[in-house]
Amino acid sequence: MYRYLPWKNNLMNGKCCLLIMLFLVLIALINPVVPSHADRPLPSDIRKDHGYPVPDTQSNKVQAPSADYWKKLGEQLKSNAPSDELAKAKYIASEVAKELDKKGITPNTSIFGRMDAAVKYDKIGTGTCVYLNDALTETLKGAGFDNGQIHSVVGYKEGWRSYMGLVDVNVNHVAPVVVIDGVPYSFDLWTHGGSTQGWVSSGSFKDFENSAWNGIKTESWGTLMRQYQGYTTFSTDEGLTTKGLDDAHKDLIDKTKANLKAIKIEVKDSSGKPVSGAHVTLTAETRYSGTTDTDGIASIKGIKPAKYSIHVAAEGFRKFTEDTELKPMREDTHTVTLDPIQSIVLARVKSGSIPVADVKVRMSSRSPENTDESGEARFNEVLPGSYTLTAEASGFAEESKKITVKPKDEESAKAPVAVDFNLKPRVSVKIAGTAQAFVGDTVELEAEVDVVDSIRPALKYAWRLAGDEQVLGAATSFKKAVAHAGTYIVSLVVYVERRDTKSTVRLGEATHKMVVEDRKITVSLSGPDEAKVGQEATFRAKVKSLSKSDKEPEYGFVWSVNDNKFGGNSETQSMKATNQGRHVIRVVVWQAISGKWQRAGDATHVLTVAGPEPARGSISVSGVHSIEVGEKADLAVSVSDTNVPSSALFYSWIVNGKRFNYVNSITLPGTSPGTYHVVAELWMKYQPNSVRLAQTSHNVTVVKKGEGSDGVGNVISSIFGNEKPGATGPLTIPPQQKPDVKPPVGRSYTSQQLPADKFTLSGTWNATDIKGRFNGKINLSQSGSSVSGSFQTPAGSIPVSGSISGDTVSVILTFGNPTIINQYMQDMRVSQAIGSITAKATFRIGSSPNELQGTLYPWHVQWNDDGKTITIKQKWQGGSTFSGNPPRSFTLRR
Repeated sequence: MYRYLPWKNNLMNGKCCLLIMLFLVLIALINPVVPSHADRPLPSDIRKDHGYPVPDTQSNKVQAPSADYWKKLGEQLKSNAPSDELAKAKYIASEVAKELDKKGITPNTSIFGRMDAAVKYDKIGTGTCVYLNDALTETLKGAGFDNGQIHSVVGYKEGWRSYMGLVDVNVNHVAPVVVIDGVPYSFDLWTHGGSTQGWVSSGSFKDFENSAWNGIKTESWGTLMRQYQGYTTFSTDEGLTTKGLDDAHKDLIDKTKANLKAIKIEVKDSSGKPVSGAHVTLTAETRYSGTTDTDGIASIKGIKPAKYSIHVAAEGFRKFTEDTELKPMREDTHTVTLDPIQSIVLARVKSGSIPVADVKVRMSSRSPENTDESGEARFNEVLPGSYTLTAEASGFAEESKKITVKPKDEESAKAPVAVDFNLKPRVSVKIAGTAQAFVGDTVELEAEVDVVDSIRPALKYAWRLAGDEQVLGAATSFKKAVAHAGTYIVSLVVYVERRDTKSTVRLGEATHKMVVEDRKITVSLSGPDEAKVGQEATFRAKVKSLSKSDKEPEYGFVWSVNDNKFGGNSETQSMKATNQGRHVIRVVVWQAISGKWQRAGDATHVLTVAGPEPARGSISVSGVHSIEVGEKADLAVSVSDTNVPSSALFYSWIVNGKRFNYVNSITLPGTSPGTYHVVAELWMKYQPNSVRLAQTSHNVTVVKKGEGSDGVGNVISSIFGNEKPGATGPLTIPPQQKPDVKPPVGRSYTSQQLPADKFTLSGTWNATDIKGRFNGKINLSQSGSSVSGSFQTPAGSIPVSGSISGDTVSVILTFGNPTIINQYMQDMRVSQAIGSITAKATFRIGSSPNELQGTLYPWHVQWNDDGKTITIKQKWQGGSTFSGNPPRSFTLRR
């Protein structure tokens, strides 16, 4: 909107009068004849308030575009304008704004703007709201808007403000209005451009397409004018009358209704009933269109008297075309009658997926038709309407369908309206099978269906338990392992599928009662009553069934000692006694029922373990007892009668009371006559201090050359360890033969757990999964860095392969049998689809050669089941991980 020119503070202090006088002089120079407010022509003629005609006395003046120019611009814009009237009006207004900018015309909102316009165009009114109103109005007319819907609305200031014309050139303001669908919209280019103020030009018309003043509701426009600009009264007839905003708004709507002419096109069918939803088009110089309401009337406004081509299209009726002269007055009506389109109705009769011939099909009041070999019956020349079709055939239940025939157009009527029947045959259904079973038994039931042979191939079966919607089987027979005791009601539904609608038709059903009892067993546990630490004890569990059943279930065994699990899941288990005392061995027997394990019984056995044998061993020294000066005596030790591994043993030599090397042999030099007093000791590595197991003495006498060794003396010395009579005192060890007095550094051992000579994976290991699913016994064989073997599961053995790298062991468990996989999936269909899959386990070799701690990477599977086929989507196996089945702790113990 425009703003008043801001006055400086110093002008407000007494200089206002001087500036006003200067304005008056400038205006007088431009137009010496300035009528007073009272002398102006009609106050309503706002053109007098916004510009005065000035004779064209200068040939170099720029000519502002005329009304004819703007009308021709509208004619050019017409072809590219949107079809929607409001969008079209906004588009025209924004294009006018762009054209004004191209011409250099700026908003004329002040005395200086008048002066600038007078200089540029010789017309002080160029760029005022009057000029912009006329320019946009002419452009809208040229673009095809009806004169009856184009108006102008003027806002006036009242009271003392109305006499400020010499200072305030905006005592009134006009804006164009277009009434669209009964709503007046204003397009105020002048207010948009005047939002930026300057001394001469009050802004520009740029970006009017995005302006809030481009298509603002006139009612809102007037409210803003009254609230912010001081325009308190409004006129819609160029000032002949002024009124309030509400009355002016109503006047714009009433004028539009009076100016625009309309015609009603009434559309009926051949029986005289109104046709709703028909699309009506009137084509002449201008194209009009509308849609009939529930009374079959389409009201089209803005019709000019002319010759029109009338086109009517309605669903279910033939297209109508007519050329006629229309001279509409108010509420004129032109009636059009449509002919209905005739269609073909095709009845298709099946039972399941099998066509049924010789079926009598009735269609309301028409004569019945019989189906042919393809199961079809045809009705021609069917008028639009609602019909009931009924299919009747011997051996089948009668079926009725309601249809509505209403073709969209003549082309679609060429395709028959299909009505599909799926007759339900009369079927007798029974269930044959056992009425008594035990928990864990696999029961089998058989469907006995009495039905015509032509229908039998299409039959479908759904086995369920009473009260449960889950389908347990879809074949003629039903097999299932019973997991719990109780009374079961098995239901069977026999049905057929309709491929056309993908729905089902139930033909018959039956139920079967079955009583299931718990299977009773006894469990006994045999094995040794006593053992010593370090010995291996083997135990055997025996299961005896007390139920009279010829179906032997599958059992699994969980072993524990003093409530700590150990071993695999076979009926025989071995353990090494490591701790003395009383130990309770327990076996819990589990029964595999429907792919799940359930506890069936248990037994215990007491094993008393005595302490381990004390470590023992004996030692002897081999070597001479006498040498001559210059010779050497080589002595060596040997061990016998020991229960300690060689890796846990070491030796010690004491020569002439001093500790010598920790090796299995020494060499003594014959440097001078005398005697070496030698003591050899056998030690076991132990924490905190090593333990001496045995010792022996051995003397070596050095004699002068030529005296020779004394064989008898050697024997006596070896027996008694004494010096040879007449020998000199003990010899000293030469400096270069200083003893190594540091004891060997070895592993730390306990009295009950001695080290093995060499670690190997070979042997039988009990596997323990922290979740209990992969418990079992693994037999491994190690050859170099390669590992092979087998893993025993309740359903059978699977191969194991792997390798050792440093102190890490990696093995792959290959599950290639659906029966074995089913232990974990508990769904044989899925297990068969998987076929083969692997799991991975890694272990770290630690201080104990009889226990390996590691990680199990179980496998994981995703699949789709459409009720017929299992499709495996993805497998996670052989070490790959899945968030729903993460790795977990896995232990191997001998």
